[in-house]
Amino acid sequence: MDSRHWDKLAPCYDDEVFNVLAHDQQGLIARWIAECGGPRRIASDLGCGPGRFLPLLARHFRKVCAVDHSDELLRIAGDAHPGLDNVEYFCRDIASGPDDLPRVHLALSVNALLSPSLELQRQMLDFYSEHVRPGGALLLGVPALESAHLARQMLIEWNLREGDPVEAELCAGFPQETADDVSRVLQGVIDVDGVPTKHFSREELIALLRLRRFRIREIARLEYPWSTEFHNPPEWMQAPCPWDWLVVAQRMRTRAPH
Repeated sequence: MDSRHWDKLAPCYDDEVFNVLAHDQQGLIARWIAECGGPRRIASDLGCGPGRFLPLLARHFRKVCAVDHSDELLRIAGDAHPGLDNVEYFCRDIASGPDDLPRVHLALSVNALLSPSLELQRQMLDFYSEHVRPGGALLLGVPALESAHLARQMLIEWNLREGDPVEAELCAGFPQETADDVSRVLQGVIDVDGVPTKHFSREELIALLRLRRFRIREIARLEYPWSTEFHNPPEWMQAPCPWDWLVVAQRMRTRAPH
């Protein structure tokens, strides 16, 4: 999804794009932003969209860099938060590794690392490592691969309880796929509303960040109700609920071992 896609989506962003902050019922993101903040510190919101996190970041940091590759989303963010004098807006594609952004004490990246392209994923992860100062933190929110698999199994269970034949539901839940489809799923790329979207497993995140000189401080589940996955889910569909991974990783001062 390039900048033109997001420019076009910008006017209806709040209706079309899931609001992670509003659904963070335990306040995990707010807690970590406050813990990492300070009167002399700099933060960035990488893929800030219309600026949902900017008031929270601006409250706890001296300066905040709001970064997005959509001019239209940045305009909406600026119009929505005219009183945030310590926020500076940058129209940049972080996958290209911009070198004019300051290094930060905290980089927030929530549902920005979504590209199905392995090359773009690696470029963004490499940029996170260069962008965060040694000793600083990366607060990374990404779709959970395990949750996507759970949702598929729950859909099969739901239909079986409605009386559908087992064989039919297994075929519906795990349809015939091309070799390319299988390859994408094995890489964690799953369609979300028709858009190929990268999902990450817990162990994958640990390995990828460790190789980029990050030490994992916490991996938590951002849990959501089943209504975020299905329209009118049945009452029996309770915990475990769907979730995203929230990773808090500290940039190490020395190079990580290979």
